[in-house]
Amino acid sequence: FPHPVARAVVDRARLEGLEHRERHAEVEYVVAHGIVSSLDGARVLIGSEHFVVEDEKIPISEAVLSAVHARSEGSSPLFLAVDGVLRGVVCIDDPLKDGVRETLDKLRSRGFEHIVMLTGDNDRSASRIARIAGVDEYQAELLPEDKSRIIEGLQNEGRKVVMVGDGVNDSPALSCAYTSIAMGAGSAIARETADIALVTDDLSALVDLLDLSVELERRMKRGYAVTVAFNS
Repeated sequence: FPHPVARAVVDRARLEGLEHRERHAEVEYVVAHGIVSSLDGARVLIGSEHFVVEDEKIPISEAVLSAVHARSEGSSPLFLAVDGVLRGVVCIDDPLKDGVRETLDKLRSRGFEHIVMLTGDNDRSASRIARIAGVDEYQAELLPEDKSRIIEGLQNEGRKVVMVGDGVNDSPALSCAYTSIAMGAGSAIARETADIALVTDDLSALVDLLDLSVELERRMKRGYAVTVAFNS
């Protein structure tokens, strides 16, 4: 599936010599949760703890769950179950891109008052990323509808919200934001939904976009003023 986490798992599996793409049947993507597949007649699940443990009711003891949380500290764990039995956990490291904190500081210096990270990741991983990035607030373990609800709530308070996203899960939030921006390597639906689609994944492009927009607006206003004065 064209999602960064899915690509990471597939790429690592390929390195380990685990190539079984052609043996899968009835593959289903459950938005914001994970993947359901049929492999040699067995029902295979891979996805978030919420999806596998709570939604699908895969039995996992508290001792095993605590051990998983301890081992996956700072990572995003994907739970793998086959025919109702937990078979393993894949931990995804999600390193922060270079220059994120600097980009957020530049946005603040240009007038952005409150920067919020909305993510479907678990709270432990989200907390670590939020601390490193220096965001003002974060909310974790969110579904797509949760993100759009939060943005609508902020806008009902009178705020103008700029939503930046790249995934299918971000599309509802992108569609309801005052202004929405899709990153370059985002999903096709995110790019179609957003008001602006960038050609790069470098967050510093947001600062360039803002500066260009402000300069364009300044020139337009100056052009109108000159035209009106001349005609008068």
